[in-house]
Amino acid sequence: MNRRLTCLAVACALLLTVGSAGAQEIGKGKVLFEYWFGGSINNNVDTLKADPRFPNNPGQSEWRDGMDRPDWSGQDYWGARGRAYLTPPETGDYTFWTASDDDSELWLSTDADPANAKMICNVEGWCNYQNWTGAGQAPGPNRQSAPIPLVAGQKYYIELLFSDGTGGGHASIGWAGPGVGATPVVLKGDVLTAFIRDPEPLLKAQNPEPANGAVDVTNPLFTWKAGANAVSHEVYVGNNPVLGPNDLVAASALNMYYHLAGLTPGAQYYWRVDEVDAAGNKYEGNLWSFTVQPIKSYAQSPYDGAMFRALDTKLSWKAGSTAMSHNVYLSTSFEDVNTAAAAAFQGAQAGTTFTPVALEYGTVYYWRVDEVDTAGEVIPGDVLTFSTIQEGMGGATYEVWANIDGGTIADLTGSADFPRNPTSVTTVSNMEAPVDSADAFGGRISAWLHVPVAGEYTFWIASDDASQLFLGADKNSAKVIASVEGWAGSRAWDSNASQKSAPVQLEAGVYYIAALYKEGSGGDNCSVAWQGPAVPVRELVLDGFITPFVGLWADDPSPVDGAQGQPDRPVLNWMAGVGAVEHALYLSTDKNAVAAGNASALKVRGADTSYVPAALNWNTTYYWKVDEIDPNGNVAPGFVWSFKVADYIPVIDEAVSVTYDNTTDPFITELTQEYSSPQDWTKNGVSSLQLQLKGNAPKMSVSNGTISLMAAGADIWDSADQFRYAYKTLNGDGTMVARVVSRGTGSSEWAKGGVMIRQNTEAGSTHAYMPITGGGGNGASFQGRLAANGGSSNSDSGTAIAPPYWVKIERVGNTFNGFVSADATVWTQLGTWNIEMTDPVCIGLAVTSHASGELRTFTFDGVSTTGDVTGDWTVADIGVAQGGNDPAPVYVAVTDSAGKTAMVKHPDNPNVTMMTDWVTWKVLTSRFSGVNLKAITKVTVGVGDGTPGGVGILQVANARVVKPVAINVVNPSFEQPNATAKLLFPASAIRFESVPGWKTDKAPANSSVRKGVKSTNGDWAAFLFGGDPSIWQLTDYSVVEGEAFTLTVDASVSFGAVRDDKANLRMSFFYDDGGKRVTVATSDVVLPGYPHTYTLSFSSVDKRAPVGHKLGVEFVNLLDNGISVDNVRLTTK
Repeated sequence: MNRRLTCLAVACALLLTVGSAGAQEIGKGKVLFEYWFGGSINNNVDTLKADPRFPNNPGQSEWRDGMDRPDWSGQDYWGARGRAYLTPPETGDYTFWTASDDDSELWLSTDADPANAKMICNVEGWCNYQNWTGAGQAPGPNRQSAPIPLVAGQKYYIELLFSDGTGGGHASIGWAGPGVGATPVVLKGDVLTAFIRDPEPLLKAQNPEPANGAVDVTNPLFTWKAGANAVSHEVYVGNNPVLGPNDLVAASALNMYYHLAGLTPGAQYYWRVDEVDAAGNKYEGNLWSFTVQPIKSYAQSPYDGAMFRALDTKLSWKAGSTAMSHNVYLSTSFEDVNTAAAAAFQGAQAGTTFTPVALEYGTVYYWRVDEVDTAGEVIPGDVLTFSTIQEGMGGATYEVWANIDGGTIADLTGSADFPRNPTSVTTVSNMEAPVDSADAFGGRISAWLHVPVAGEYTFWIASDDASQLFLGADKNSAKVIASVEGWAGSRAWDSNASQKSAPVQLEAGVYYIAALYKEGSGGDNCSVAWQGPAVPVRELVLDGFITPFVGLWADDPSPVDGAQGQPDRPVLNWMAGVGAVEHALYLSTDKNAVAAGNASALKVRGADTSYVPAALNWNTTYYWKVDEIDPNGNVAPGFVWSFKVADYIPVIDEAVSVTYDNTTDPFITELTQEYSSPQDWTKNGVSSLQLQLKGNAPKMSVSNGTISLMAAGADIWDSADQFRYAYKTLNGDGTMVARVVSRGTGSSEWAKGGVMIRQNTEAGSTHAYMPITGGGGNGASFQGRLAANGGSSNSDSGTAIAPPYWVKIERVGNTFNGFVSADATVWTQLGTWNIEMTDPVCIGLAVTSHASGELRTFTFDGVSTTGDVTGDWTVADIGVAQGGNDPAPVYVAVTDSAGKTAMVKHPDNPNVTMMTDWVTWKVLTSRFSGVNLKAITKVTVGVGDGTPGGVGILQVANARVVKPVAINVVNPSFEQPNATAKLLFPASAIRFESVPGWKTDKAPANSSVRKGVKSTNGDWAAFLFGGDPSIWQLTDYSVVEGEAFTLTVDASVSFGAVRDDKANLRMSFFYDDGGKRVTVATSDVVLPGYPHTYTLSFSSVDKRAPVGHKLGVEFVNLLDNGISVDNVRLTTK
């Protein structure tokens, strides 16, 4: 039903004046400001840019009259973006300034396209409102841009980004130039036009009243905020969400206040306001809705059809619009409630709640609330029904693990106490933990979920901090269906998408449900909700649907279910089931036998919760379970788990970091793996200890006059620095010159690398510094700290420069000069500082990435000095550890049961610690001379050699004792799938051009693959004739450090004379070097007239050139007869 709107008398006085002037450009004279609040936003503008709501979902926006946002009183942790088009009044060079508290950035495009915008100045810190000089504050070195040429009348896209932590929050842009003046003034709207979004929300009607989605509305007055350029309004109202011409109730309205006469109680209304500008353009508004308050009771709880409510359930409702009192009816009889019988009457209530007495388990109740108005008229309510909880239902198990720091699930599951040693175990009502109970703990709420009606159910979890929601037929099969990664408020189900599960099909029955959560600090909560056929309205999982989970079954298996790479005598252990006094362990390769509990799979029955089997078969999957037995002999059958035994001896599986600091005695850092019982390193044919190593990039490297210096660090600025310094000692006057070849890659344009003279290596030391930047300050900025622990000063390059570029620092007494040059001949001085320094001082290369924790490498060459410069390069981390590794030798040692130790050093010492990729190292166990390989008790990986060294981190992983590897040789016996292709004389021969796997450098005259030439494996063999080119094959196997190889082949003379005194066959190893075959090992052998086996070996310990390259084999006949070659085998040792 539609009702025409009539203008209130009081509103008619608030008419908007419609100007007669022509329409102007939309947004002229304005700047679009968008705002984001809360989240992770703080005083660093990068937190605004990283916020998931940025840039497309601001919380608020407005038009302002210039690039100026004064302090927002009372607002903290917010960010803003101001966007507009700048039209300069005159052609010429303009300079821009930022002034803000806290961080800000100003971006300017070369035209009207935002994609071409570059940051031209910024504040990294804070300064007072419109303080363009930054004096007395800490705005950083880049608050002022370089002069920028602009053309009069041309539009340029301009954007301000800003973020605020706590305290005052403001941001302003100043500019100076032709038509503006020589000193900065605020960039005002007379040269600006607001950026217009598509669609532009500010052009629409906003802030509706009644608010969109409002309920219980009684006031028929409609209001809204007009669109930014609206001069009139078209209002639509109806009871259908599709509003059409018939719903237009006010056309060309000049005010924003309307009255709808006669709202229908309980009805839902839809309305929209379309804005019209001076040019007649219409901007269709958003669809809004509201619901009028009913006259009968509504919003009852429990809702109609609610199941399994608690016996102390309180009935509640919202009062009808005319109600003065409320008659409550409750009974197990529908008829009594429906007819308002006296037997169901519970009395007249003044309030809107009623608590029944003596509700019974498992009972269906009916109820209604009739409203009584001021005239005594009764407005009957709807009849609703609910059922009460079944006897024996209710409660969830609540476990707590206290004193665990961190707010992630990994912090909890990584604790040694989880899951076997909870601090406390209690029972809670519903699937909900206590709120705000403690800090630094983890919790788990677990229960059996009793689903009364089959169908699709959706679940939600809310927690502070992180959480995971598990659901399954049992605990062993339960999977994560929803989670919280950060935090959410108590019962705040919709804070992020991961909190909601996908629909889950459940049958009527019982399921395991558990919420695992971790609290770091601050408030804590965890709760679970659901919705589905049994619970049509989303609600907390209540007591009526759950019973506490009691773990009668063995749990927390080790090895974990599905584990790979296990030793052949693994320690099997588990967490005992509640009440279990005995444990029956079954183990077999037959999964069905284990599942059935066959006697053939039973290994042990007793009180222990661990078991070590006899040696198991390698490379084999085993299944196991543990049945738990209580004092009465009741058996809780266990879940079937599995693990796979490795085809090697495990030593270290997961990556382990060795943080070495060999600057102090004993100048060695070791990682040790000790065994509880001696290990046999000879069984099953194992022959090599294999491990993977990974270092970090070197802090500094020098090669043929080129120096690479890697560093992280927040900055060289303010009162304390964070950077890496490679320096020597200077006494008196002197200079250092260097060419910055490359500034590397990284996130900040204010990364810096250049030459520095510094009093000392303290973070707040005085210094003068001439760096090339990542692009900030036009690519170079001479800076200095004039007093220890004081602020920093700088002078940027007047023109844009970039590597390769020369820099020079000069000391003359206490005067320090900074220069840059394109050719090291013509120098441009960027500035002069007067700094008191006493000899000796440091002089060298300094690099900062300007991004904490982010490593960046600058490359220099042409480094030279004048004056009294002495000493070798010394590398120091200033202010904070920078990362990267110093070179250091690496070794591995093994110790036997008699205490004898043998050590092998890495062949690429000391460079291995500076390898940034994982590298494999193999050590033949035979190289551990003097130890009993059948009784190894300890393995040690060490860094250092007992002499003073450096620092760094070496990762070690996948250490294992392995068997020799058979390397795949394609067609090793020269067998042919198509013996009719390219036949030679005799008819049983095939040219090598068509032989799979094997190649020749040119077509041989007589060599081929033939039958009847003394083959040893199959019918065919290679027939190699003297004078023909060699045959060869490149495998797919790449050589690793320390690896040894054996080539085995069968060969004999098959045509012509046997030369007993001359080598007939040359067999060789080669490696591929960019398509070139490089021979690494050769053997020339004398052949008899009958097949014989020959071998050739080499080790990458002695010949390291092949490491990292693919390996190949090659054969050639050295004489003038014919020989056969067959059955080629290639293995590691």
